[in-house]
Amino acid sequence: MSWDRSDRYESENDLDEKVLKSLKPHPNLTSLTISGFKGFRFPEWMNHSVLRNVVSITIKGCTNCSCLPPFGELSCLESLELWNGCVEYVDVDVDSGRFPSLRKLVIRDFSNLKGLLKKEGEKQFPVLEKMTIHRCPVFVIPTLPSLKHYLTDPSSLRSISNLSALTSLNIGQDDEATSLPEEMFKSLANLKYLRISFFQNLKELPTSLACLNALES
Repeated sequence: MSWDRSDRYESENDLDEKVLKSLKPHPNLTSLTISGFKGFRFPEWMNHSVLRNVVSITIKGCTNCSCLPPFGELSCLESLELWNGCVEYVDVDVDSGRFPSLRKLVIRDFSNLKGLLKKEGEKQFPVLEKMTIHRCPVFVIPTLPSLKHYLTDPSSLRSISNLSALTSLNIGQDDEATSLPEEMFKSLANLKYLRISFFQNLKELPTSLACLNALES
């Protein structure tokens, strides 16, 4: 489902909500993409069991929604991609599930994003393997014991020590950064693959790079 008009009036945002509300999908739906929705809230059916079989969700350019549906309750959800939004957390409902089947998470261009869950827990994202966080300047990485692959930029390296199982790290695309956090590699004992690219002004690498005894390339 896509809204492509860029010249719409604010008064039409309510219309977006009405349209999306009326497009309640069949419960056998396995993949959902919503792009350019300018309403202020998602419809109730996105909080409902109608999405119980969904495996993949992509939300793009829904810049007026300050809260996402409780996707953490979806037991079949394996892939979640969020592009260009304003939420502070992926899930704020402390009573919802913890993304039990999610394996891939992509979040890009969320300037207000502080974290994944408002209240962290031990059983959060138990099988998450791949994560991309890009242009999320205030994001803090939670503890993700199953994460193996992380693609990011320097603004999203806070608390990277929480990714102790990480085997692949790709850091890229920052024309202003001159350095990286000095201690960032100390807890990444399992890291095998490291790529640092598109840093025009990077002057030095962290000395903790020497701690990567498992590094292969």
